Amino acid sequence: MSGAIGDDEVNDLDALLTKRQELMGQVDELDQQISLSTVPENKQIQDLKLQIQVIIKEVIALDAQHKENIMKTQALIKGKIKDVMNRKVIQQAYYPYQRQSNGYFIDNKK
Repeated sequence: MSGAIGDDEVNDLDALLTKRQELMGQVDELDQQISLSTVPENKQIQDLKLQIQVIIKEVIALDAQHKENIMKTQALIKGKIKDVMNRKVIQQAYYPYQRQSNGYFIDNKK
């Protein structure tokens, strides 16, 4: 990859974040249903809690995928920064900045 983060990688990350947000919305809805229930724990509430656990596991898997993608991108960027810094050091070693030794100075205060 020669440039920055590719468009398709950004789109993939955006899709994963959107999926995560949808799953978290489902958890919120299920949690609201549980909190509105006035009866003690019954089969329906246990099923809702089980659904929440399944959704949370999906969210954790998506987060792990996010982390993996971000770590790869971070390593790539760190490598590029290190390469730029090395090139700068080499540039300064072989082509140091030199002051202009000849030229004209015009004094305007006369």
